[in-house]
Amino acid sequence: MLDEHERRDVELNIRRLYQLIESLETMTKALLEEQEMLTNATVQQSEAVRTLEALADIGEDHKEMVIPIGGSAFIKGRMELSPNAIIRIGTDLLVEKPIPGAIETLGARLAELESAIGEHEDKIGALKERRANTLAQIEDLRSLL
Repeated sequence: MLDEHERRDVELNIRRLYQLIESLETMTKALLEEQEMLTNATVQQSEAVRTLEALADIGEDHKEMVIPIGGSAFIKGRMELSPNAIIRIGTDLLVEKPIPGAIETLGARLAELESAIGEHEDKIGALKERRANTLAQIEDLRSLL
């Protein structure tokens, strides 16, 4: 049986561990939100690469397409194909590159995003493991009371 001083120390440690769990949950939530943004960016990059690859294979000078104008409405149009694409390489910086170069740049960006997603998964896993270990510590301390 614990004396009063030891009991207070155990209760204080339990409260401290619960605060740690709250912090771990907050960090995990933030990482999950970041991972969702990275996943969305990955989807957009993949779509851009696929579109550029398809355009690179078109031998015609013009191609019919459906153009979204908002509100789930579209118009038919013709696009004049160019051997170049304009891509964003900074916050407000656009550059014109030949389509194969643009595909390469977007592919490299896609690889970076996928790597970042993997790193986030590792961090989230580590936080979840730490949370589980912290809960086990709490149970151990409770058994002393």
